[in-house]
Amino acid sequence: MKFAKFGEQLINNLGTYSEQYGSGDVLTDLFLIVLILIGITFLVALLALWRTRSLGDRAVVNRVNGLMGRLERLEMSLNAFRTEIMRERELEKGELGFLKQELQDIRSKISKRSELPEPEEVEVSPFAIPGEDSYGTSLQPDELETPDDFSPPGDLKKKVADSEISDPVPDLRERLGKSRRGILGRIRDLFSSKDKLTAQDLEELEALLISSDIGVKTASLLIEDIKRELNSGRDVNLDDVIKLLESNTCKILESGAPLKPELNPDAVGDTPLIVMIVGVNGAGKTTTAAKLAASFTGSGRKVMLVAADTFRAAAVEQLKDWGRQTGARVASGTEGARPGAVVYDALAEAVRDRYDLVLIDTAGRLHTKSNLMQELSGIKNVIKKHIPDGPHETLLVVDGTTGQNALAQASEFNQAVDLTGVIVTKLDGTSKGGIVVAIKNEFNIPVRYIGVGEGMHDLRPFSAKDFSAALFERSAKDSTVDTVNARKRRRRRESLAV
Repeated sequence: MKFAKFGEQLINNLGTYSEQYGSGDVLTDLFLIVLILIGITFLVALLALWRTRSLGDRAVVNRVNGLMGRLERLEMSLNAFRTEIMRERELEKGELGFLKQELQDIRSKISKRSELPEPEEVEVSPFAIPGEDSYGTSLQPDELETPDDFSPPGDLKKKVADSEISDPVPDLRERLGKSRRGILGRIRDLFSSKDKLTAQDLEELEALLISSDIGVKTASLLIEDIKRELNSGRDVNLDDVIKLLESNTCKILESGAPLKPELNPDAVGDTPLIVMIVGVNGAGKTTTAAKLAASFTGSGRKVMLVAADTFRAAAVEQLKDWGRQTGARVASGTEGARPGAVVYDALAEAVRDRYDLVLIDTAGRLHTKSNLMQELSGIKNVIKKHIPDGPHETLLVVDGTTGQNALAQASEFNQAVDLTGVIVTKLDGTSKGGIVVAIKNEFNIPVRYIGVGEGMHDLRPFSAKDFSAALFERSAKDSTVDTVNARKRRRRRESLAV
């Protein structure tokens, strides 16, 4: 009864609303209302579908970007793995070739020694004085034979070192001996049974360059001219290969690099030149900072070393010891101080006391640790509070013995702090000197200095021409000192034989 009454009242109300606001026909108005509701529902459904698809597209894009990043890292890992495999293969070949060459040299020496006449027995006076023969006749300095392993003591040793030939290429060639022998020895093996390079040899040439840590991309670039020469029908011999590799290496290293790689405090006007030194643990940042300080204090510059490595045990004491040796002021904070606070106070002093150069030694950090990399950005912001355009230089120190891993370091540090240059250390003790070329070609970051020894003056401004000549030495460029000594020994043997 109640439901019937409610239905009757609803129909009356609909009729009233239809007469006031509609067409007067209840069924027609109900149909229109249903259509409107269906239309609104359809629009809401379309809006929900569009939003869902938009979010899905964004998720797909993010997923694709993530996959691309993984692919890039995988490619770098595969290139590094390929490099190691090729290096091992080429080292095995090189060791076999080296042993064959050693055996041949020994046989040659034995045959030559058997051809020499027996030396005459000479009676030596027991009263002979050094510098005179057995009869008391004075010998001229040119006639005296200096042992190859002679090492003068103390100050005399320093004077001898200072009086050596000043041409940097032969000396650098000696320091890069392992890298040079690793590359050139295997290139010569390609020509052991032939005089000319063939198209089939190009792949092996590229492989041995890759195994020398020059990298896949750089190796392909280096052999482009050689490939062009072969395709043009010209004969390419060993000297041509070495000459083209040296020339192309020099071009890569010089491209976009400053004419003078040295730090220049005069380039920033009245403010100190601010240099932030970054790198992974064990690369040699602190020692590099000290060597840079020594080179500038030696020329009369006012230098400050900032001990921003507050994490490593005894790091501050090590830098203070270097400061005493180099004459540089060492700014450090209290134990456990934050690096940013140490840098802030040091720069305030440097600006007030008009220092020429400030070298900030940061803590070593793995390039894979994002939180530590972000800390470097914080130090840069602190520097800008005192000097808005600082730091003027941000130099990455990489260990030359790490090979392809140095590429990953350069990539991550460059993204974090915008590197202005690279310093490659420990090149005298590694066969992976080709990494210098790879870093420059991959990231176009100029190499500013190279470390070729433990001495204070063994950190040298980088010269693309000298480095290329030292890495791809040709027989016509043998060390002048070795040549002179060889001639003296030969003349001495000939005089004894007569």
